[in-house]
Amino acid sequence: MKVKKMKTTTTLSLLALALLLHGSIFAQFIAPGSQPAVVTGPAATPAVPANLPGGGVFSFEEETHQFGDLMQGGDASFIFKFTNTGTEAIKIETVKPACGCTTPKSWPQEPIQPGESGEMLIQYDSNRIGGFDKYVTIISNASVVDQKIFIKGNILAKPAEPTYGAPTIGAPAPPSGH
Repeated sequence: MKVKKMKTTTTLSLLALALLLHGSIFAQFIAPGSQPAVVTGPAATPAVPANLPGGGVFSFEEETHQFGDLMQGGDASFIFKFTNTGTEAIKIETVKPACGCTTPKSWPQEPIQPGESGEMLIQYDSNRIGGFDKYVTIISNASVVDQKIFIKGNILAKPAEPTYGAPTIGAPAPPSGH
């Protein structure tokens, strides 16, 4: 057992030493004060850029809508209005919610030309009691490829409905005004 453990320790030590020497050998080929060259190629390019130069630009009247307090089961939908203030048409590919409690109901299917406006209807499931802070992501060809818009608020529990029952037998009649 001791021989096998010793061989493993020796092997790991030699591997660590080899890596250290490897780095030292190549370090001497880098001029003092300079940075090592970075190799780039097709693999270094992201598949979808975070932002595109120029193009269409979403200018929302508000990017975050604060509902405030809403009653459980009430209307928790909002229409986000925007204008394309860019130089090219915006084509919305899809609108993705961050979770299942938020639903994008409608958005423009046709390209929005520069200077034109559009609307997006976003709805939150108001049967969930408590505070919420959610977003949807707009995937498009605009200068910001994955634009986010936000909804926030608080859902209050619906008050219990009073129950009315028939008077019980033998209960005194309510006093009359005569």
